[in-house]
Amino acid sequence: MLDRPPCLLPGVVLALLKHNRVGMVTVFNFLVPIFGVLLSALFLGETVLAWRNLIALALVCLGIWLVTSETAAAPARTG
Repeated sequence: MLDRPPCLLPGVVLALLKHNRVGMVTVFNFLVPIFGVLLSALFLGETVLAWRNLIALALVCLGIWLVTSETAAAPARTG
């Protein structure tokens, strides 16, 4: 039964896109590495708190913050 949920993903994404901005929905792609690490620790017994994983987590969080933070609009160029 583990093969059923992945086939539902396109429907979930389309439902989210119907009611939200594309930028806010696609930013959750950055969460894939986080869940990958957590699930590998849960099912495969891998170490989660290794220094390289903590650095990767910090970089993923920085990327999510950079993508989702609102910035002031740049002035339009003329000419």
